[in-house]
Amino acid sequence: RLTGKDFRMHEVTVRRLTDPVSGHMSLMLSQMDVTHAFRLERQLQKALKREKQVVETQRQFLMLTSHEFRTPLAIIDNAARRIGRLALGQDQITERIDSIRRAVRRMTKAVDNSLSSARIASGKFAFAPVRCDLRPILEQALASQRAVHPERSFVVDLPHLSQLMLDPALTEQIFENLLSNAIKYSPDGGPITARARLRSNAVVVAIGDCGIGIPSADMPKLFSRFFRSHNARGIKGTGVGLHAVRFFMELHGGQVDVASTEGQGSCFEFTANFSMADHPVALPPHSHHLVGK
Repeated sequence: RLTGKDFRMHEVTVRRLTDPVSGHMSLMLSQMDVTHAFRLERQLQKALKREKQVVETQRQFLMLTSHEFRTPLAIIDNAARRIGRLALGQDQITERIDSIRRAVRRMTKAVDNSLSSARIASGKFAFAPVRCDLRPILEQALASQRAVHPERSFVVDLPHLSQLMLDPALTEQIFENLLSNAIKYSPDGGPITARARLRSNAVVVAIGDCGIGIPSADMPKLFSRFFRSHNARGIKGTGVGLHAVRFFMELHGGQVDVASTEGQGSCFEFTANFSMADHPVALPPHSHHLVGK
C-alpha cells in the first residue's frame, strides 16, 4: 500500500534468476498498479456480505411465519371437521365445510413448502431413507390432489414398483409439488398424467399436463430458488416448489428432468435408482387405469 494524496495498491513481484551474459545471480523486480481490482474486490466482498445477511433474514422470517401459521391452520381444520360431524345429512353445510378444509390443506401445503425452502437454505434438513414401496407414496399424493381438486381428471398408470431406499415424507412432497404444479399451470383443464416405468436400473415416474408450458428461455433457471417463468405471472406461486424437488432428488441420488413446449404443456420425470434396492422387479403390462372424472 502506498500512501499519498490517493490510496493506491500495487502488486510487487521479485524473482531470482541467472544473468544470461555474466552468469551471475540477479534479481528481477516488477510491480503492477492493482488499485482498481482491489477496490472492486472489496465492493464484491461487501455485496456478498449484504446478500448473506438478506438471505439469513429471509430464512428466519420464513421459518418464523411458517411455524406461526401451522397452529391456527390446525385449529381451523379441527373445528371444521367437528362441525362437519355435527352437520351430517345437511348437504349445504357439508359442502361448505369441505371447501374450508380444502382451503386449509392448500395453505398447509404452502406453509410446508416455505419451511422446506428455509431448511434447504440453512443446510439443516432431516433425511431419513428407509426401504419402501414407491407406488403407495405416489397414490397418497394423488389422493391428496384429488381431494383438493375433485373436478380434475387424472390418468394414472402405476404398475407394481420395486422397493427403493427413500425418505417417504420427502418423496411424497416431491410428487405433491409436481402434481400441484401440473394442476396450477393447466388453467384450461385437461388431464393430469402420472405414469411409471422401469428403465435400465431405475424407476421413472412422469407427471405431465396440457397447460401453459415453459418458455425455452426460462428452462435453464427453472429449478432456481424463487424463480418463476414470465408466462406464470398472474398465477399464484412462490417459486420454491421445483427448487425443493431437485434438492430432495439430489439427496436420494436421483434426478428430475423436464420436457416442455410453451402453450402445449410440460412433463417432469422423477428417476429413482435401484442402487440401494434388493431386487428390482419388472413392470407388469396392461396396468393402466383411469382415476378421476
